[in-house]
Amino acid sequence: MIALLSGFSIAAAVLFATLALRPRERHAAAGRIAELKRGDGFRHPDAELPTVIGTNGGRLEDEVQRWVPPSLLGAIRRRLTAAGHPASVVEFVTVATLVGAAFAALPLALALAYGANPAAAVVLAAGGVAIGGFGLPAMWLRRRVKARRNEVWRSLPDAADLLTTCVEAGLDINASFARVALEMPGPLQEEVQIMLREISLGRRRRDAIEDIGRRTGVDDLTGMLQAIIQAEESGTSLAGVLRAQSKHIRASRRLFAEQKARVIPAKMTFPIIFLILPTLFILILGPLAIEIWTQFNS
Repeated sequence: MIALLSGFSIAAAVLFATLALRPRERHAAAGRIAELKRGDGFRHPDAELPTVIGTNGGRLEDEVQRWVPPSLLGAIRRRLTAAGHPASVVEFVTVATLVGAAFAALPLALALAYGANPAAAVVLAAGGVAIGGFGLPAMWLRRRVKARRNEVWRSLPDAADLLTTCVEAGLDINASFARVALEMPGPLQEEVQIMLREISLGRRRRDAIEDIGRRTGVDDLTGMLQAIIQAEESGTSLAGVLRAQSKHIRASRRLFAEQKARVIPAKMTFPIIFLILPTLFILILGPLAIEIWTQFNS
Protein backbone atom coordinates (compact mmCIF):
# COMPACT_ATOMS: atom_id res chain seq x y z
CA MET A 1 0.00 0.00 0.00
CA ILE A 2 2.78 2.38 0.91
CA ALA A 3 4.60 1.54 -2.31
CA LEU A 4 1.43 2.23 -4.29
CA LEU A 5 0.88 5.59 -2.61
CA SER A 6 4.53 6.49 -3.04
CA GLY A 7 4.31 5.68 -6.74
CA PHE A 8 1.21 7.82 -7.04
CA SER A 9 2.99 10.70 -5.29
CA ILE A 10 5.99 10.48 -7.58
CA ALA A 11 3.78 10.31 -10.67
CA ALA A 12 1.82 13.37 -9.58
CA ALA A 13 5.01 15.30 -8.83
CA VAL A 14 6.46 14.36 -12.24
CA LEU A 15 3.24 15.48 -13.92
CA PHE A 16 3.39 18.82 -12.13
CA ALA A 17 7.05 19.29 -13.10
CA THR A 18 6.23 18.42 -16.72
CA LEU A 19 3.47 21.00 -16.77
CA ALA A 20 5.71 23.60 -15.15
CA LEU A 21 8.67 23.10 -17.46
CA ARG A 22 7.23 22.13 -20.83
CA PRO A 23 6.93 24.79 -23.51
CA ARG A 24 3.45 25.60 -24.68
CA GLU A 25 2.60 24.60 -28.24
CA ARG A 26 0.81 27.89 -28.76
CA HIS A 27 1.81 31.15 -27.19
CA ALA A 28 -0.71 33.50 -25.70
CA ALA A 29 -1.16 35.68 -28.78
CA ALA A 30 -1.85 32.73 -31.06
CA GLY A 31 -4.34 31.24 -28.62
CA ARG A 32 -6.24 34.51 -28.10
CA ILE A 33 -6.30 35.23 -31.84
CA ALA A 34 -7.68 31.75 -32.46
CA GLU A 35 -10.44 32.45 -29.93
CA LEU A 36 -11.31 35.67 -31.70
CA LYS A 37 -11.43 33.90 -35.06
CA ARG A 38 -13.85 31.35 -33.60
CA GLY A 39 -16.11 34.20 -32.55
CA ASP A 40 -15.73 33.78 -28.81
CA GLY A 41 -15.91 37.55 -28.47
CA PHE A 42 -14.15 39.94 -26.17
CA ARG A 43 -13.76 38.92 -22.55
CA HIS A 44 -13.63 41.19 -19.57
CA PRO A 45 -10.89 40.27 -17.08
CA ASP A 46 -13.44 39.87 -14.29
CA ALA A 47 -15.72 37.58 -16.28
CA GLU A 48 -17.03 34.58 -14.42
CA LEU A 49 -17.12 30.88 -15.11
CA PRO A 50 -18.49 30.62 -18.67
CA THR A 51 -15.49 32.56 -19.97
CA VAL A 52 -13.08 30.56 -17.82
CA ILE A 53 -13.82 27.08 -19.03
CA GLY A 54 -16.14 27.33 -21.98
CA THR A 55 -19.22 25.41 -22.93
CA ASN A 56 -17.91 22.85 -25.40
CA GLY A 57 -18.23 19.90 -22.98
CA GLY A 58 -15.81 17.44 -21.53
CA ARG A 59 -16.28 15.55 -18.28
CA LEU A 60 -13.17 16.98 -16.68
CA GLU A 61 -14.31 20.51 -17.42
CA ASP A 62 -17.72 19.73 -15.96
CA GLU A 63 -16.19 18.38 -12.76
CA VAL A 64 -13.97 21.41 -12.36
CA GLN A 65 -16.96 23.65 -12.92
CA ARG A 66 -18.94 21.69 -10.35
CA TRP A 67 -16.45 21.63 -7.49
CA VAL A 68 -14.37 24.81 -7.84
CA PRO A 69 -16.02 28.16 -7.01
CA PRO A 70 -16.43 30.47 -10.03
CA SER A 71 -14.65 33.31 -8.22
CA LEU A 72 -11.59 31.10 -7.65
CA LEU A 73 -11.62 29.97 -11.28
CA GLY A 74 -11.77 33.59 -12.39
CA ALA A 75 -8.80 34.47 -10.20
CA ILE A 76 -6.84 31.50 -11.57
CA ARG A 77 -7.65 32.49 -15.12
CA ARG A 78 -6.47 36.06 -14.55
CA ARG A 79 -3.21 34.81 -13.05
CA LEU A 80 -2.69 32.41 -15.93
CA THR A 81 -3.32 35.23 -18.38
CA ALA A 82 -0.77 37.40 -16.59
CA ALA A 83 1.67 34.47 -16.76
CA GLY A 84 1.26 34.11 -20.53
CA HIS A 85 -1.10 31.10 -20.56
CA PRO A 86 1.43 28.42 -19.52
CA ALA A 87 -1.54 26.10 -18.89
CA SER A 88 -5.30 26.11 -19.16
CA VAL A 89 -7.49 26.55 -16.11
CA VAL A 90 -8.53 22.89 -16.23
CA GLU A 91 -4.92 21.72 -16.50
CA PHE A 92 -3.86 23.87 -13.57
CA VAL A 93 -6.74 22.79 -11.31
CA THR A 94 -6.29 19.12 -12.24
CA VAL A 95 -2.56 19.09 -11.58
CA ALA A 96 -2.98 21.03 -8.34
CA THR A 97 -5.54 18.47 -7.18
CA LEU A 98 -3.27 15.54 -8.05
CA VAL A 99 -0.25 17.07 -6.36
CA GLY A 100 -2.30 17.92 -3.27
CA ALA A 101 -3.59 14.34 -3.10
CA ALA A 102 -0.06 13.00 -3.50
CA PHE A 103 1.34 15.23 -0.76
CA ALA A 104 -1.53 14.15 1.51
CA ALA A 105 -1.39 10.42 0.74
CA LEU A 106 2.32 9.86 1.32
CA PRO A 107 2.62 11.30 4.88
CA LEU A 108 -0.75 9.76 5.79
CA ALA A 109 0.39 6.30 4.68
CA LEU A 110 3.72 6.60 6.48
CA ALA A 111 2.06 7.80 9.67
CA LEU A 112 -0.46 4.97 9.69
CA ALA A 113 2.20 2.39 8.77
CA TYR A 114 4.33 3.33 11.77
CA GLY A 115 1.43 3.47 14.19
CA ALA A 116 1.11 7.21 14.57
CA ASN A 117 -1.84 8.84 16.27
CA PRO A 118 -4.78 9.14 13.79
CA ALA A 119 -5.17 12.82 14.69
CA ALA A 120 -1.50 13.42 13.86
CA ALA A 121 -1.95 11.53 10.58
CA VAL A 122 -4.89 13.76 9.66
CA VAL A 123 -2.86 16.85 10.50
CA LEU A 124 -0.02 15.62 8.27
CA ALA A 125 -2.47 14.92 5.46
CA ALA A 126 -3.99 18.39 5.80
CA GLY A 127 -0.52 19.91 5.74
CA GLY A 128 0.27 17.93 2.60
CA VAL A 129 -2.89 19.22 0.92
CA ALA A 130 -2.03 22.79 1.91
CA ILE A 131 1.53 22.51 0.59
CA GLY A 132 0.96 20.42 -2.52
CA GLY A 133 -2.50 21.54 -3.55
CA PHE A 134 -2.22 25.24 -2.80
CA GLY A 135 1.32 26.28 -1.91
CA LEU A 136 3.41 24.78 -4.72
CA PRO A 137 1.01 25.53 -7.62
CA ALA A 138 0.48 29.09 -6.36
CA MET A 139 4.23 29.59 -5.95
CA TRP A 140 4.90 28.28 -9.47
CA LEU A 141 2.21 30.50 -10.98
CA ARG A 142 3.41 33.54 -9.04
CA ARG A 143 6.95 33.02 -10.33
CA ARG A 144 5.70 32.72 -13.90
CA VAL A 145 3.72 35.94 -13.56
CA LYS A 146 6.70 37.77 -12.07
CA ALA A 147 9.06 36.51 -14.78
CA ARG A 148 6.71 37.62 -17.56
CA ARG A 149 6.18 41.04 -16.01
CA ASN A 150 9.94 41.47 -15.73
CA GLU A 151 10.31 40.64 -19.43
CA VAL A 152 7.69 43.24 -20.34
CA TRP A 153 9.30 45.78 -18.01
CA ARG A 154 12.78 45.22 -19.50
CA SER A 155 11.57 45.62 -23.09
CA LEU A 156 9.36 48.65 -22.36
CA PRO A 157 11.95 51.49 -22.75
CA ASP A 158 13.03 50.30 -26.20
CA ALA A 159 9.40 49.78 -27.22
CA ALA A 160 8.51 53.30 -26.03
CA ASP A 161 11.40 54.80 -28.01
CA LEU A 162 10.40 52.88 -31.13
CA LEU A 163 6.77 53.91 -30.73
CA THR A 164 7.81 57.55 -30.33
CA THR A 165 10.04 57.41 -33.40
CA CYS A 166 7.27 55.87 -35.52
CA VAL A 167 4.71 58.49 -34.48
CA GLU A 168 7.16 61.33 -35.09
CA ALA A 169 7.88 59.85 -38.52
CA GLY A 170 4.22 60.25 -39.48
CA LEU A 171 2.71 56.81 -38.80
CA ASP A 172 -0.61 56.56 -37.06
CA ILE A 173 -0.83 54.84 -33.69
CA ASN A 174 -2.01 51.48 -35.07
CA ALA A 175 0.83 51.31 -37.59
CA SER A 176 3.26 52.33 -34.86
CA PHE A 177 2.05 49.53 -32.61
CA ALA A 178 2.34 47.11 -35.54
CA ARG A 179 5.96 48.17 -35.97
CA VAL A 180 6.58 47.56 -32.26
CA ALA A 181 5.05 44.09 -32.59
CA LEU A 182 7.35 43.40 -35.53
CA GLU A 183 10.56 44.60 -33.92
CA MET A 184 10.13 43.68 -30.23
CA PRO A 185 9.93 39.91 -29.66
CA GLY A 186 8.69 38.63 -26.34
CA PRO A 187 5.59 38.99 -24.16
CA LEU A 188 5.09 42.63 -25.13
CA GLN A 189 4.92 41.59 -28.78
CA GLU A 190 2.24 39.02 -27.95
CA GLU A 191 0.14 41.58 -26.10
CA VAL A 192 0.39 44.12 -28.92
CA GLN A 193 -0.59 41.47 -31.46
CA ILE A 194 -3.68 40.61 -29.40
CA MET A 195 -4.59 44.30 -29.23
CA LEU A 196 -4.19 44.85 -32.97
CA ARG A 197 -6.23 41.76 -33.75
CA GLU A 198 -9.06 42.91 -31.49
CA ILE A 199 -9.06 46.37 -33.08
CA SER A 200 -9.18 44.85 -36.56
CA LEU A 201 -12.24 42.85 -35.50
CA GLY A 202 -14.07 46.00 -34.48
CA ARG A 203 -13.28 46.51 -30.83
CA ARG A 204 -12.81 50.05 -29.57
CA ARG A 205 -9.14 50.97 -29.50
CA ARG A 206 -9.45 52.43 -26.02
CA ASP A 207 -10.74 49.14 -24.60
CA ALA A 208 -8.14 47.07 -26.44
CA ILE A 209 -5.32 49.30 -25.21
CA GLU A 210 -6.57 49.30 -21.62
CA ASP A 211 -6.69 45.50 -21.61
CA ILE A 212 -2.92 45.32 -22.19
CA GLY A 213 -2.33 47.09 -18.89
CA ARG A 214 -4.80 44.84 -17.08
CA ARG A 215 -3.26 41.66 -18.48
CA THR A 216 0.37 42.53 -17.84
CA GLY A 217 0.10 44.44 -14.56
CA VAL A 218 3.16 46.60 -15.35
CA ASP A 219 2.64 50.09 -13.93
CA ASP A 220 4.92 51.90 -16.39
CA LEU A 221 3.19 50.29 -19.35
CA THR A 222 -0.25 51.08 -17.93
CA GLY A 223 0.74 54.72 -17.43
CA MET A 224 2.04 55.05 -20.99
CA LEU A 225 -1.12 53.50 -22.45
CA GLN A 226 -3.35 55.77 -20.37
CA ALA A 227 -1.36 58.77 -21.61
CA ILE A 228 -1.89 57.61 -25.22
CA ILE A 229 -5.65 57.30 -24.66
CA GLN A 230 -5.88 60.74 -23.05
CA ALA A 231 -3.81 62.32 -25.82
CA GLU A 232 -6.12 60.87 -28.48
CA GLU A 233 -9.28 61.97 -26.69
CA SER A 234 -8.04 65.48 -25.90
CA GLY A 235 -6.31 66.12 -29.23
CA THR A 236 -2.91 66.65 -27.63
CA SER A 237 0.21 66.02 -29.68
CA LEU A 238 0.74 62.26 -29.46
CA ALA A 239 4.43 62.53 -30.35
CA GLY A 240 5.06 64.93 -27.47
CA VAL A 241 3.19 62.73 -25.02
CA LEU A 242 5.10 59.64 -26.12
CA ARG A 243 8.42 61.47 -25.88
CA ALA A 244 7.62 62.53 -22.32
CA GLN A 245 6.52 59.02 -21.43
CA SER A 246 9.70 57.54 -22.89
CA LYS A 247 11.82 59.88 -20.76
CA HIS A 248 9.75 59.05 -17.70
CA ILE A 249 10.16 55.29 -18.24
CA ARG A 250 13.93 55.57 -18.60
CA ALA A 251 14.13 57.83 -15.53
CA SER A 252 12.08 55.28 -13.61
CA ARG A 253 14.42 52.53 -14.79
CA ARG A 254 17.46 54.53 -13.63
CA LEU A 255 15.84 55.22 -10.24
CA PHE A 256 15.06 51.52 -9.82
CA ALA A 257 18.69 50.62 -10.58
CA GLU A 258 19.90 53.17 -8.03
CA GLN A 259 17.57 51.74 -5.39
CA LYS A 260 18.86 48.25 -6.07
CA ALA A 261 22.45 49.46 -5.81
CA ARG A 262 21.78 51.10 -2.43
CA VAL A 263 20.60 47.86 -0.84
CA ILE A 264 23.55 45.79 -2.05
CA PRO A 265 25.78 46.63 1.00
CA ALA A 266 23.03 45.47 3.36
CA LYS A 267 22.58 42.24 1.44
CA MET A 268 26.32 41.61 1.48
CA THR A 269 26.45 41.76 5.29
CA PHE A 270 25.37 38.15 5.79
CA PRO A 271 27.85 36.49 3.40
CA ILE A 272 30.67 38.73 4.63
CA ILE A 273 30.08 37.93 8.31
CA PHE A 274 29.22 34.24 8.06
CA LEU A 275 31.18 33.11 4.98
CA ILE A 276 34.08 35.40 4.11
CA LEU A 277 35.31 36.40 7.59
CA PRO A 278 35.44 32.82 8.96
CA THR A 279 37.42 31.78 5.91
CA LEU A 280 39.88 34.60 6.46
CA PHE A 281 40.24 33.68 10.13
CA ILE A 282 40.96 30.07 9.17
CA LEU A 283 43.56 31.11 6.61
CA ILE A 284 45.26 33.56 8.98
CA LEU A 285 45.01 31.73 12.31
CA GLY A 286 45.08 28.16 11.01
CA PRO A 287 48.86 27.94 10.39
CA LEU A 288 49.51 29.67 13.73
CA ALA A 289 47.27 27.19 15.57
CA ILE A 290 49.02 24.27 13.89
CA GLU A 291 52.41 25.67 14.86
CA ILE A 292 51.34 26.16 18.50
CA TRP A 293 49.92 22.65 18.65
CA THR A 294 53.15 21.23 17.24
CA GLN A 295 55.27 23.12 19.78
CA PHE A 296 53.19 21.88 22.73
CA ASN A 297 53.33 18.26 21.55
CA SER A 298 57.03 18.19 20.66
